[in-house]
Amino acid sequence: QGAPSIDGQSHPFTDVAGGKWYSDAITWAYQNSVVNGTSATTFEPDGDITREQLATILYRYAKNIEHVDVSNRANLDEIFADATKVYPKDGATRAEVATLLMRYLKAEKTVVSE
Repeated sequence: QGAPSIDGQSHPFTDVAGGKWYSDAITWAYQNSVVNGTSATTFEPDGDITREQLATILYRYAKNIEHVDVSNRANLDEIFADATKVYPKDGATRAEVATLLMRYLKAEKTVVSE
């Protein structure tokens, strides 16, 4: 309910079978430049997501779907003293994903309402 139509659209991922609970979402995200996959033909739907992959997905969603101006960037080394200890290739826990999504939605609401 409320999901965008993906009629006639596809994705190149051989490891994403049709009819799964996530199949349409992956097709939509690929067609809208939110995800690229882990290679040209794989998505690894049952694999873990890294922190940097999650951040990239949210960045692309903000830019391509919400049309947020994402041009304002900063050097993380200058902002976070522990930037080298953030471990972007580590997996994200459910708590980290929930926190990141909550903060994104709060920030998006603030930007939109201003």
